[in-house]
Amino acid sequence: DAREGSPMLKRLVAPAVILVLVTAWLAAPSLSKEDAQAKRLAAAVRYIETNKTYTHAFLVQRGDQFVLERYFEGFDKDKLHPLQSATKSITSTLIGIAIDKGHIEGVQQPLHELLPKYDDLLTGKKRRITLEHVLTMTTGLEWRDWRTGPTGKSSFDDIENAADSIRYVLTRPLVTEPGAVFHYNTGSSHLLSAIIHHNTGMTTAAFAERHLFGPLGITAYQWPALCDGIHQGGWGMSMKPRDMLRFGQLMQGEGLWRKKRVVSKAWVDAATRRQVDAVGFEPNGYGYHWWIPRDYGTDVAAAMGYGGQDIFVLKALDTVVVFTGDTRYPAIRLAEPAKILKTYVLGR
Repeated sequence: DAREGSPMLKRLVAPAVILVLVTAWLAAPSLSKEDAQAKRLAAAVRYIETNKTYTHAFLVQRGDQFVLERYFEGFDKDKLHPLQSATKSITSTLIGIAIDKGHIEGVQQPLHELLPKYDDLLTGKKRRITLEHVLTMTTGLEWRDWRTGPTGKSSFDDIENAADSIRYVLTRPLVTEPGAVFHYNTGSSHLLSAIIHHNTGMTTAAFAERHLFGPLGITAYQWPALCDGIHQGGWGMSMKPRDMLRFGQLMQGEGLWRKKRVVSKAWVDAATRRQVDAVGFEPNGYGYHWWIPRDYGTDVAAAMGYGGQDIFVLKALDTVVVFTGDTRYPAIRLAEPAKILKTYVLGR
């Protein structure tokens, strides 16, 4: 009897119910990859808004589609934001353009040929330093990016007061053989700016305006120079997060911007490929002033600045992600972009 809940009826009804539920589930439309990512990005915005991530901007571009643009803590699309060391990746790209245009022979060219004014300092083992050593931070020159030691001073304190900033960098002693090992060195980045300045007949900023910023449509930026007129090669630039995204798209597009060649594909490939192990920053590698992380499960090249001023180029996914943030919380800002990228953009 059905009212008694007979065992026979239960055996017949249960499989029927399961069949209906499974059929309905199979018939329901599944989320596309785009919809799934949209849900994750919405969750990322909620995460940023409800946690102390100290994020100022979060932008995502996939192919030609502007997927997300959000600002926090009083920032907006029109405010310039300091890039910190993400400046380095822009300066290295200008080196690639200078090579493309014949101002520089190539990455194997010795530094003493590129900066002949300082030939008296590039003697002994220093004479073996090449442009590639400068690009990969393997010059061997001593540099202190952080305030440590008995004086509590960094090399920034000295270079910003030097009458000749390049002479200051090149008079640093060798602590390792040129080409032997990676040593994070913003002095190397400043040498790149000097090479552009002395080999193109233009200041670094003017060269950037003509050959990089101009083609990308970047018109609002700040880029200070030191006492001797050399623009800061590894720090100090400010621009809009949208323009950071444009620069990332150029690299994602292998040097093309809107079907026009800005920098050679060969340069982009070399710059965003692991050239050396980033000793002290494992598991990262280092290209030509681009970080090459290993721990995202996909190919990534990153321009990264202190306090989470980051441009992530996700090659295989045709995606560029930009973060900016508050430099007063460096530990949090180092961790949060990586967390958001892995959890919400990549869904890992």
